[in-house]
Amino acid sequence: MKEIVEINHFFRNQLWLDFALYTYQPNFLIFGAGENLTYHHDFEFVFHFPQAVIGRLDFKTSPKEFDTISVIEGDEAISINKKHHITTPCNLYKIKHDDAETIIVAEGFEVRKQTVLYYKPAEKLETGIQIAHWL
Repeated sequence: MKEIVEINHFFRNQLWLDFALYTYQPNFLIFGAGENLTYHHDFEFVFHFPQAVIGRLDFKTSPKEFDTISVIEGDEAISINKKHHITTPCNLYKIKHDDAETIIVAEGFEVRKQTVLYYKPAEKLETGIQIAHWL
């Protein structure tokens, strides 16, 4: 997938990325990603119509050392589908992290450049910056 190659190329310059589950609803699952998730995230990995998540929901990746995300295909996809009783036709996305991997089974995927603050700032927000939905 061309989009996956472009995403991995873009993140290749990052020393690391932290990921954490930000939002889950039946029609999408969002991981917030950035260099430090203490106060905000800068990117959103959005999975459309997720069917399953296999692995951790928060983790660190090293994009300089390996591709951040890939699509699982062929025998490996068949094996995972059988093992986890996945019968809905979907894509299997693998996010490799420093000590394991997380697999997301979903119909589609996109990355958004989106800064979301985990606090209410005293000053007016710049254009394009949002406050986390739980505040």
